[in-house]
Amino acid sequence: MKNSIRLGVLIGLGTLFLYSQPVSEKLTLSYGTFDVSYSTQVQKGDVVLPFIEGTIVTPTKGRFGVLYKNSDGKSSVVDILDGAGKTLASVTVNDIIGKSSTGVKSVSSKTIGDRLSESLYTVSTSNGPVTLKVSALKAGDKENSNAPQQLIITFSLASKSEQNLALRVNLKVDGSATKYQNGVIVSGKTSASAISLVTLPMSNSADVKSNAIVFQSSAKAVSKETPLLWIVAEGAGSQKGAGEAITAAAQTMNAPKIVVVNTTSKPNAQPGDTVTYTLVCKNVGTGDATNVVITNPIPTGTLYLAGSASDTDMDVELDRENAPAPQMNPVTQIKWTLKNALRSGDEQNIVFKVLIQ
Repeated sequence: MKNSIRLGVLIGLGTLFLYSQPVSEKLTLSYGTFDVSYSTQVQKGDVVLPFIEGTIVTPTKGRFGVLYKNSDGKSSVVDILDGAGKTLASVTVNDIIGKSSTGVKSVSSKTIGDRLSESLYTVSTSNGPVTLKVSALKAGDKENSNAPQQLIITFSLASKSEQNLALRVNLKVDGSATKYQNGVIVSGKTSASAISLVTLPMSNSADVKSNAIVFQSSAKAVSKETPLLWIVAEGAGSQKGAGEAITAAAQTMNAPKIVVVNTTSKPNAQPGDTVTYTLVCKNVGTGDATNVVITNPIPTGTLYLAGSASDTDMDVELDRENAPAPQMNPVTQIKWTLKNALRSGDEQNIVFKVLIQ
């Protein structure tokens, strides 16, 4: 399915959301007295790797979710499979937290503000080295009911030689997990708060065991970075609300869903500094988007640096203030039109620079 999408700044058009970047160490969604967060870092206490953590703040503190609690470190988080479903290599909890180097090397792990997180690993397999990228994006706005807060976690593979590969993601649950339609509902000791988990594309299989969720992707021909599976996590005040979120996801499964996150190179820039803005535009839906148009205003108190707007695979238009000729008017807004379709799982980065006045 292909769709034409025109995207604006801080305006939800269908499934577009665009945000700026504060500073934080993990990605957190706030639902009043209930938080849902994503992190690949080791936390204090007996909880290891809070991959997707639900925290009840009041009336009584509690935590649940994908926590790998009391793990011996050898539990597999991601299995890399060949086209026939045979396991070629596994990435364990110890690999992710840097306590093991058997066939897995952590290349980098970073969190950018409170909207983006990315971890990169090289994994040795019998078919040669494979690069695993796990990236998370915080979408949505708690003040906008039309843009529900979500964590979107993408698993991608890359290989030097093209080969058919698939992924199996094993999520250890602290709490209860129940399969619901094409997704899973995770909750704590009570049903007062819950997390809905949906894997896209929805043709991927989901299996729930006593204390674990297994998501498995279909096989794809992989050479360059290829997204194979992404998980959409959303918090709700009840199991019923989590079920409604899963149903809503199913209703749009064949459509594109464009999320745009705006990050800056210097969150605390001073006058005279040059700041680079990067717009990360990702299609987390299962349909292809064509004729995607993205607009972004030049921030107040800044001056656009001529020629800095990225133009690879896109057309760029600059809107300027009115002024008498031949004066070169300051740029007020930039518009990019993507030349190619943004296919399911694809990501396009757009860059421009400004001078702080």
